[in-house]
Amino acid sequence: MKPFSRSTLVAAALLAGVAVLSSTGGAVAGALITGAQIKDGTVSGVDIKDASLGRTDLAPSARGITGLTIVNDTTAIASGDWEKATATCPSGRKVVSAEGWLYNSRGAVQVEIAGTTAIAWSPIVEGPDTVRLKVLCGAY
Repeated sequence: MKPFSRSTLVAAALLAGVAVLSSTGGAVAGALITGAQIKDGTVSGVDIKDASLGRTDLAPSARGITGLTIVNDTTAIASGDWEKATATCPSGRKVVSAEGWLYNSRGAVQVEIAGTTAIAWSPIVEGPDTVRLKVLCGAY
């Protein structure tokens, strides 16, 4: 019987090594810890990478926001005209987020937030149209 050549043995060893490494990759990935496996209250700020979380990743209570309320405004716009929807948060609250949209048109809505007030308007209205504004207010 003819013995294996050295190049054949090297190729077989490399193939065996690749097979072993590829079979352990799933085991390593399967061993990673998920959020569901972490007990509530056990992860602290030291465990979180700096700048990896933004304000919106946190619950409102963790952001220091309390007493959330929603303020809406809807304004009809005549054909060829423009109008704005304005919503002001109740006393002691500021705008946390705001969104505006148009109905019956292909115009664009712009939303501006200034402390306790949000304004939505469309510079282009093919009208008649309706501009709507939804504002989330919270106390800081």
